[in-house]
Amino acid sequence: MQPAKPNETPSFDEPASFVLDIKDAVISTSLSDLSAALNDGMLKGSPLQHVSLAAQGNQLKLNGTLHKGIPLPVDD
Repeated sequence: MQPAKPNETPSFDEPASFVLDIKDAVISTSLSDLSAALNDGMLKGSPLQHVSLAAQGNQLKLNGTLHKGIPLPVDD
């Protein structure tokens, strides 16, 4: 984390006060948290709703409902 301006103290409460210089990172989350993020915001206004994710071998299994005229269950 570096100050955005010289002689300024960076603060997480002030996002404009700092710059992050990230070279490497590992991000992880649970499938239930990812499903919740999709349902609670990322898919708002989308015809795909009630999404759930599950691990199936080395792939993801998605279940949900596609609202396109009539609700269609999705299982892929």
